Order: sequence, then structure tokens, then C-alpha cells
Amino acid sequence: MHTIVGRNGGELKSFAETWGWKKTSTDWKAAVKDPEVQLVDIGTPNNMHREMAIASLEAGKHVACEKPLAQNLAEAKQMLEAAKKAKNAKTFVWYNYRRVPAVAS
Repeated sequence: MHTIVGRNGGELKSFAETWGWKKTSTDWKAAVKDPEVQLVDIGTPNNMHREMAIASLEAGKHVACEKPLAQNLAEAKQMLEAAKKAKNAKTFVWYNYRRVPAVAS
């Protein structure tokens, strides 16, 4: 767990200390360019998935993205093309089951 990115730098520092992240950033574009970052886990609002995934792939990162991948088919196709062009990058879709009784608190 290298870098956690979010909008509120103050909250990020506390979060990082609690959960063991090495670094924090409020600039996702800089974070995905960091050579020490190997995997970008995208758990942002849906309208940001495409831009973040494509930028991460272009930076040579593996990408794990929350569903839905994109807002529409055109965006999904752009993401697919970026994944095809990325050398040695793996892509994953993950599912957050926070409302399932077995994992909800």
C-alpha cells in the first residue's frame, strides 16, 4: 500500500496512519505517474473511471476498477482500447458488496 489519494489532505494523513499507507496525495494524476506505484485501484465516482483508468494504463500501471467500468458503451470501448495498447498491464473489475448483510456492519 503505497499511496492513497483523496480530496482532503488532512483526512488522508489520518487515514494513512490508521491503515498503513506510505504516502498520501490529493493529485491522482501525479500519483499514477509515480514509478513506485504498480497498481491503481479506482474506487471513485463512476464519472471518473474512464479518465483515471486510461491515464493509469498509459502510465504503465495495472488497473483495478470498481463497477460499473464506464458510464456508457463509448467510454467502455475507449478503456478497452487503452488496455489493449498497454504493455504488460493487467486490468481487473472489482465489486463492492457493502450492502450485503454478510459484510455490512
